[in-house]
Amino acid sequence: MQRPKMKRTRRFVDRSVQGALLLAVTAHWALFLTATAVLLVIIDMAEGVLFSVPERSSFTAAVMPIALVVLVLTPMFVYDMVRMSHRFAGPLVRLRRAMHDLADGREVPPVHFREGDFWHELAADFNRVSARVRSAGGMASAPPEPGERPEDEAASTAPAEGAGANRDLCGSSLR
Repeated sequence: MQRPKMKRTRRFVDRSVQGALLLAVTAHWALFLTATAVLLVIIDMAEGVLFSVPERSSFTAAVMPIALVVLVLTPMFVYDMVRMSHRFAGPLVRLRRAMHDLADGREVPPVHFREGDFWHELAADFNRVSARVRSAGGMASAPPEPGERPEDEAASTAPAEGAGANRDLCGSSLR
């Protein structure tokens, strides 16, 4: 059964992650505009003093300093975005590995994220679910390897009895 699509009413849902991204992008743009303005002032003051400017179009005169600033700052901005995105992508990769291990029946140590990472509460929630699965005996046997047929396949393909027959510990459908 497919869930009905719910329209999102809020766009700003994770203050720490979205706030950090907005702050970084705003800082990047402020730095870009400041560097461009400073470069334009320096060029304007230096014209005629340090070098003579041959005839050039006003478009070239306006675009060249901006292009220079973009060429210098873009690698720094990209590096900063990769570094920041690692603060939320890294924890998701770690959590995904732990979920795969838990689903495969392997023992999963508690998940902890690094100091500057986002979503520490997600790790705590996962650790609660993992402990519940362990206490419910979910670690007793590993699932069959791909291509193997489980012995009770006939039981798993039979129609479900009762409303919650094919539900896992979290209440979601197993199939």
